[in-house]
Amino acid sequence: MPGFPLLPIGATSEEDTILNPMETINVSSEPPLELGNVRVIPLVKRSIVSLDLKGFVTYHATKEPVLLIVEYEQSKRAYRITGEEISFEALKAEYPDLMSDPEQ
Repeated sequence: MPGFPLLPIGATSEEDTILNPMETINVSSEPPLELGNVRVIPLVKRSIVSLDLKGFVTYHATKEPVLLIVEYEQSKRAYRITGEEISFEALKAEYPDLMSDPEQ
């Protein structure tokens, strides 16, 4: 119903309901896909948001692609999900914990 927010019992406003919002974000690689002599490694972002509301706890999780690493013969390239190519130096700077040496 528009104009009627869902509030836990005893809450008088939406601001009164949220306690300790928490968000966890993780970027990691998925298992590689082999397409003939092309190997594709997807990197995905996982996000989990939890809200502790007076009366109950709610969670929301998402998993979305961030970029693809494409290996073909002796070539290896990385692409953002928008199609824009990204250098491995920029990839390492943006996701330092993801790979120790992206050229390997």
